[in-house]
Amino acid sequence: MSETVTRREALEELAKRRARENLSSFVLYNHDDYIMGWFHREICRALKQFALDVIAKKSPRLIITAPPRSGKSQLVSRDFPAWFLGNYPESHIIASSYSSDLAGAMNTDVQRIIDGPRFRELFPFVFLASKEAAAKTGDTGAYKKTTDKFEIVHYRGSYRSAGVGGGITGMGADVLIIDDPHKDKAEAYSATMRSRVHDWYASTAYTRLAPGGGVIVMCTRWHPIKDDTPVLTTDGWKTHGELKPGDQVYGIDGHPVTVKAVTPPVWCDVAVDTGQEKIICSKTHLWAVKAWTGEPQEIREAGGLIGFKWVLPSVMSPVTGVIDERLTAFTLADSEDQGWGRCISTTAPDGLYLVGRTLIPTHNTDDLVGHLLEKAAHGGDQYHVINYPAIAEHDEKYRKEGEALHPERYNLLALTAIKAQIGSELWAAMYQQHPVPEGGGTFKQAWIQYYKELPPFFDKKVLSWDMTFKDSKTSDYVVGSCWGRYQGSFYLIDQVRGRWDFVETLQRFCDFARKHNGVIRKLVEEKANGAAIISTLKKQVTGLIPINPTESKEARASAIATLWEAHNVYIPSPEICPWVQDFTAELLSFPAGVHDDQVDSMTQALSDLQTGGRISADNMAALRVRR
Repeated sequence: MSETVTRREALEELAKRRARENLSSFVLYNHDDYIMGWFHREICRALKQFALDVIAKKSPRLIITAPPRSGKSQLVSRDFPAWFLGNYPESHIIASSYSSDLAGAMNTDVQRIIDGPRFRELFPFVFLASKEAAAKTGDTGAYKKTTDKFEIVHYRGSYRSAGVGGGITGMGADVLIIDDPHKDKAEAYSATMRSRVHDWYASTAYTRLAPGGGVIVMCTRWHPIKDDTPVLTTDGWKTHGELKPGDQVYGIDGHPVTVKAVTPPVWCDVAVDTGQEKIICSKTHLWAVKAWTGEPQEIREAGGLIGFKWVLPSVMSPVTGVIDERLTAFTLADSEDQGWGRCISTTAPDGLYLVGRTLIPTHNTDDLVGHLLEKAAHGGDQYHVINYPAIAEHDEKYRKEGEALHPERYNLLALTAIKAQIGSELWAAMYQQHPVPEGGGTFKQAWIQYYKELPPFFDKKVLSWDMTFKDSKTSDYVVGSCWGRYQGSFYLIDQVRGRWDFVETLQRFCDFARKHNGVIRKLVEEKANGAAIISTLKKQVTGLIPINPTESKEARASAIATLWEAHNVYIPSPEICPWVQDFTAELLSFPAGVHDDQVDSMTQALSDLQTGGRISADNMAALRVRR
């Protein structure tokens, strides 16, 4: 019997050791009924590394996105703080959410874990103030234990909770946790509330960070206007998709406001019709509307306005003066009117700016995650983003394409029902964690096929180059790809991509040509910077073919989209070529994506391979000039 007890005690001690060292083991040790999925373990691993980086004073920054009700708040806002303080009781945590009540409730949950018997088994010397603790230790210190703040007895460590916007002065933080700073969508889309959140983060929360301290944020929002919508700027008319940070559009008072950020593309399928003009937006896009003239103005999502007519507020045109209120109909857009669009954030204090030829007032966006990533793009803190879609879009490390993230919580049937209820746009943003709806744009998700092994040989191969070498962080990429044709199928064999200057582009071109030395035809789009490459390398590299497209990018992509639709095109599996994930993201967002260099290289190659490699008369003339 004693031997059995000894073995049991050894196993129990081993379990305790694992729980102290690993957050996932800690969660299971404290919660007998917790259903731990693989992605929960991934989050726990990321949080453990975050903790180690905080202790090493590496100033870690972490953004976690996962579908609603997937258990991320339990891990990040409840279990992680308790585990972290158990291991590092001298540390300080500040945790915040959209209200002080919710933040206080999370504070109480953390206290319950620390006061629980399982925690005391793991960390017997880490406890909170109580009569029982005072009786056992004889401690008379005035340690705090409220829903706003608690302190670790005999240590300097503490946990402070506050609603976003609340005061947290007087203490520093080794860890700052922000778990959804907005109460609901109406608040998230309020320019005043967003501005308050940004100001609070910059002037209050961020200034509380100790040297080397870390930040964890969980939240995301998008609501776009279609890219081809005309917008009046101080430089004249542009399309909404052409807007960039620094551009100036007009607010409803007729004064210029500055574009601060532009998000990735989202699908737009709601028509907003004033009778003079029709604007296309997403179901989540917000509008300032009135039920009737003279009624109070409210902020509403387009999806909730469908089927009714609403009054838009009057605006001041910078050209013609006052434009009165307009009765406006909200309907589902015809399929030919739907398309990709983006959200912008502006300096407009009320969040409203003017779009369309008739200057229609609409709402911008500026959520905290977008704000932080905008800062990161301009040299600010760099965030590690962890992203988990509800349903896998390709084979992953722990699941196959089409499988649910955590079927024990939500299986495919449940997720399908949720998608049907909320629509593809919200589904894409909230559950799939990206702003690309399932169908895609010119190219559809269902058309993509992956390979793990190439055919034994190819009937024909080409190298295809799209050139832009400005060597800046905001310029497009230089892309070189190798494609092959085997019978009726086309394969992406290899690709290189980067922001390179002229000299490095020359070197990369030659390296890629040597790597694929059996490929004779090397296609280079002559527009942009291709002509300079051809002129420099024509005596050193054989098979340079200048390409002078006469059609638009969209027309060229549409011409070869049939090959994808017919399932004649194969690209490498992400398991063997991780870079293909960037390729598919750009492919699905085309033509509204921020970049199209990979698509341009692809369309050029497939056009050449499917036509048998014949050179047009214009390109032959260009070759003769160079010879």
